[in-house]
Amino acid sequence: MSGLDVASLLNRLVDRQHDDLREARAETSQREQQAYQREKEARAEAYQREKEARDEAYKREQAAKAEALQREQAAKVVAYHREQEARAEVRAMAKAEVLQREKQVRSEVEKEMEIDRLRQKLA
Repeated sequence: MSGLDVASLLNRLVDRQHDDLREARAETSQREQQAYQREKEARAEAYQREKEARDEAYKREQAAKAEALQREQAAKVVAYHREQEARAEVRAMAKAEVLQREKQVRSEVEKEMEIDRLRQKLA
């Protein structure tokens, strides 16, 4: 083998090593890009899950507030009706008492009139 043949073999060997190195760098770069893309997608998915969880929690909170407000309003309506019933009962009792007094007064007046009539007959 001549010196040119050895030099040519060495050049081809160096060229192959450079090609292998370029391929390895390209593969490494591609793997890094894929890893970065997977990481980016994982972050986006995690963000979306967190957003959905926050949205769901907000909806539950709003529903709980609405339910509490509805219960409070229903309780106010019940209390108002009870108050109205109590007032009506008090009015009815007062009216019955007035009627009872009127009846008693009428009875006393009738008795006094009867006594007066009997006194006039005797007189």
